Amino acid sequence: MKTFILILILFTQPIFSKTPTQTLTDFDKLTQASNVEGSWKLFTKFDNHPKEVTEYLRKRVQRSIKLASQGWRFEILEEKVIGNSAVVIINSVIDSTNDHESEKGVKAKFDPQIAYMTKQNGEWKVFPPAHGIKYLKELLSKDTTKEFNELEKWFEARKTELIKKNNPGKKMEEKSQ
Repeated sequence: MKTFILILILFTQPIFSKTPTQTLTDFDKLTQASNVEGSWKLFTKFDNHPKEVTEYLRKRVQRSIKLASQGWRFEILEEKVIGNSAVVIINSVIDSTNDHESEKGVKAKFDPQIAYMTKQNGEWKVFPPAHGIKYLKELLSKDTTKEFNELEKWFEARKTELIKKNNPGKKMEEKSQ
């Protein structure tokens, strides 16, 4: 009986685990609520890393909370998963509660961006943009790095398609000039 229960748990765990999109949505809600610790729990962690990595990651969480407090929001367009890595395509929007009268309810320019996600201990975590600390991606395994490279190529192709789909008249305007 114990073996049966163990097998049942192993096979049903993926059913109950969250998707990258759900995790990013939870992260967004926590940042909007200025919940630093809750947001921090959803961030990628690195074992045996320099102290400056943790400091950088904490600053990224704080920056996300600051942006959320200033009205920055995003809509999730789609996700793609390869192994233990994923990207979620997002597009910035201006919150309808923004104090600037002329911007209320107005969407920002359609410009899809990429949110990286990694799976750690069976849970999806937000992987911060690595541009602020050059060796952050070097802390990842070779497999994860390879997966991110594939996902970035996929994103670039999808971004082009999404922009064409969401700006259908732009090509026509450019040709007529």
